[in-house]
Amino acid sequence: MKLVWLTDLHFDIKPAWGVDLDARLTAAIDHISAHQSDAAYCMVTGDLTNDGDRALNEVLRARLDRLPMPWLPLVGNHDHRAHVRDVLHPPGMDGDCVQYAVETEEGVLLCLDTQREGSSVGEMPPARLDWLAARLAQYQGRPIFIFMHHPPARLHSQFDDIGLEDRAAFLDVLRGSRDVRHIFAGHIHRRASGVVAGIPFTTMQAVSFQAPGPGTVWDWDAFIPVKEPPAYGVIYIEGDDVTVQSELFCTADFGWTG
Repeated sequence: MKLVWLTDLHFDIKPAWGVDLDARLTAAIDHISAHQSDAAYCMVTGDLTNDGDRALNEVLRARLDRLPMPWLPLVGNHDHRAHVRDVLHPPGMDGDCVQYAVETEEGVLLCLDTQREGSSVGEMPPARLDWLAARLAQYQGRPIFIFMHHPPARLHSQFDDIGLEDRAAFLDVLRGSRDVRHIFAGHIHRRASGVVAGIPFTTMQAVSFQAPGPGTVWDWDAFIPVKEPPAYGVIYIEGDDVTVQSELFCTADFGWTG
């Protein structure tokens, strides 16, 4: 099974963060349509729009509907849950949370909601952890692939300041399952990989703009993106094998207004 992976679109019809965000998303969709049309799904792991505005979500839906495969939206810290629910129509909800499972021939895609309303920090409170535990039990014996916005690992960058709070409780739930094969997360606007609680994880470059790497210190109130090319991910799942590649769909200069 092949999946396409978009994250951190920060979609807006006007430039922001020094970038023409609409132009970059359009370039990504055009590239996917030309080269990845055989993918089963496109995963979109949060920060869908720059400010959660309903009208922006409506325009975003028109953009994403150009993709040649079904797309599955998650919420990030920049999103508005009700607008994602009402406009982008995720295929399932857990109460007010955008959490759902998609069954495929290679296993289960488990899409989580890590948003803490009104904050950039992520969370998985008890009710969401109970939902996760129930899904792990429901799909016991099948490969499970988790998609979420906030990574469950320390990244050793300033994004740890706005990471997933109480990672330990989340990872304790996962330790009770032998079925979780990989975790895919957004939020940090960089490619990173590692192992947490014995489970491989990957983060992906953003479609919108990239953040400074580890060891770089910056002021959040005066954040400036680094001039690196955006990317989307291509995931291959074949039995016990998982491969993740990043596709640089345009140059660093494309859409740069800053």
